[in-house]
Amino acid sequence: MTAVRRRRSADNGLVSWLVDTDRMEAALAAILAILVVVLDAVTRQPWQPMALDLIACAVAAVTPRWPRAAGVALGAVLATYVLMPAPWATLGEYTLLIPILGTGMRGHRRTRAAMTAGYFVILAAISWNDAPPGRNPVIGWVLWAVLIGALWLIGNVFLATAEAHRKARRADLLLQRQAIARDLHDTVARSLARVVMATERARIHGFASDSDLATIADAAGRGNEELRWVMAILHDPAESPQLGAAAETPLEHALADAESELRRHGFSVAVSVHGPLERLTAEQAEVLGAVTAEAAENIVKHAEPDTACAVILDIDDLAAQLVFVNRPGPRPPDTGQFASMGLRNIRDRLARVGGELSVDDDPEQWTTHIFVPLATVGSPPERVA
Repeated sequence: MTAVRRRRSADNGLVSWLVDTDRMEAALAAILAILVVVLDAVTRQPWQPMALDLIACAVAAVTPRWPRAAGVALGAVLATYVLMPAPWATLGEYTLLIPILGTGMRGHRRTRAAMTAGYFVILAAISWNDAPPGRNPVIGWVLWAVLIGALWLIGNVFLATAEAHRKARRADLLLQRQAIARDLHDTVARSLARVVMATERARIHGFASDSDLATIADAAGRGNEELRWVMAILHDPAESPQLGAAAETPLEHALADAESELRRHGFSVAVSVHGPLERLTAEQAEVLGAVTAEAAENIVKHAEPDTACAVILDIDDLAAQLVFVNRPGPRPPDTGQFASMGLRNIRDRLARVGGELSVDDDPEQWTTHIFVPLATVGSPPERVA
C-alpha cells in the first residue's frame, strides 16, 4: 500500500510526492549544498564556513525523520554562526527555513510554530552580528520575518490544496463504490437470479432439462468470473477496470444480447430500431446499452413467462427514446425495496446523460420509457456507438 500511495502522489505532482515521502527537506537541502560548494569555490572562502554550511544542510535534510532531535541540532549548529568572523560568507542560515516550509506543508502546525520562534531568534542574532557598524539590524529582522511569513503562506496554501484533493478523491471513491453496488446488481446478482430461476423450473417440472443445466452452468461460471472482477475492484477501486461487460457494451450489441436472452427464456420478442445510432455520443450509447441489459433482465425476472414483449428504439435529431413493453407477471408478496433496485439503477445511469425514466405499471401491460436528450445539431458527438 505504501508503494501505491507514493505512486499516486507522484501522479499528483512532484512536490506532493516529495512532501508525502518526506523528501522535500532533503531535496531543498541538496540544492542548497550544491550552491554552497559552487559559491565557496568561486569566491575562495575558507573551508570552515563551507563545512558548517554542509553540516547544516545534512541536519536539515533529516528533520522530517527526527523533527525534534534534528530541529534542535540544526538550531545548535546555526547558533555558532553568531560567533563567526564577519568576513566569512555563509548560506547555512537559509537551512533554518527548510524545516519551517516542510512542517507547514505537512500540517504540523505546533512543530512549525516552535521552530519559527526558536529559529527567528537565531536569525535575528545573526543579522545583529552581520550588521555593519552604524546600521540598524531591524531591517534584517523584518526581511527574515517577511520571508518566514511567505513560507507560512506557501505551506498553508499547499496544505489546503492537498486537503481539497483528498476530499475530491474521497468523493470519487464514494461514487465508485456506488457504481460497484450497481454493477454487483447488474452482474453477480443477475447471474445468481438465472441460477435460481433455472433451479426453480427444474423443481416445478420434477427434472432438470438440458437447457436448465446449461443455464445453471453458464450463469454459475459467469458469476464466478464476475466475483473475481468485484474482488479486483475492491482491492484497489481507483485503478481497477470497470466491472462487468454491461457498462462497456455498445448499444447495438446490448440490443442483440437482450433479444437473445429474452428468446432463450421463452419470450416472443420484437426489436425495432428507428434512426441512426451514430447520433449518440459514446457516453449516451454506453448508458443506453447498460439500461437495455438492465431492463431486459427485469423483464426476465418480473414479466409473465412465455409472452410477447417489445423493445423499441427511436432516435431523431432531438432525443433518443427507448421503450420496453411486456406483460407483467404475478407480483411477489414481499415486493419492496429490492424489487425496485433495477429501476433505481436505470435512473442512476440515466442521470449521467440527463435522461429520464417513466414507467406505466398497468395490470395488463408494463411499459418502461427511457428518454435521453441528444446534443444540438451544431454539437456533433465525440464518438459514435
